[in-house]
Amino acid sequence: MQALPNVILCEECDSLYQKPDALDGHVAHCACCGAEIERYAQKDHYILPLTIASILMFLVANSMPIAQLRLQGLESQSTLIGSVLSLTAHGDWLFALMVLATTFVFPLMQLCLLLYIALHMHRQNMSHQNNRTAKPLPYLNIVMRIMHGLKPWSMIEVFMLSMMVAIIKLANSATLILGPAIWAFVALTILLSLVLSVNQHSLWHLKLDPFKPDTLKQ
Repeated sequence: MQALPNVILCEECDSLYQKPDALDGHVAHCACCGAEIERYAQKDHYILPLTIASILMFLVANSMPIAQLRLQGLESQSTLIGSVLSLTAHGDWLFALMVLATTFVFPLMQLCLLLYIALHMHRQNMSHQNNRTAKPLPYLNIVMRIMHGLKPWSMIEVFMLSMMVAIIKLANSATLILGPAIWAFVALTILLSLVLSVNQHSLWHLKLDPFKPDTLKQ
């Protein structure tokens, strides 16, 4: 099968078009059915700082205490990794492995891949500003497929909801002091939502050249 890098396909009616050059803020629509086929959003430029902020929040969330529990003169606090170790100590190996994978390993892999993409997009932006030819991202196909496969298994949002339910239930029976990690998880959830909301087409071609509206041809 021959690759056609300068051709884009309408996902609604299968019409083929010459790939337009990119310009932030422009949207290309299909001339036949009107469906959106290409979007160039300005927020793509903010992927790198958002990704770096997400990684920092991820480190804080996994290194600082989630909450401090006080009950009948006793105090207890734990981190996410500490909770996983506690589960393994009680023999819940399978549950501990699932928690570790979905709240630590898979999100960390996702963040590393996002940083790899964001750094390359930043280099492409610098090349565009200096009127230099930008190099394509190596292994983009593999990276995007891995990210797509990791997305359903990265459950930071589910973990956040479960923590909120636990906090509400424990608040009536013990004194609960929220730790820095809980706020870091809140920030991480918001930041990841912003980063992953970026149009996937812009990640596939990673091209920051000026967009010319009249270049779209069928």
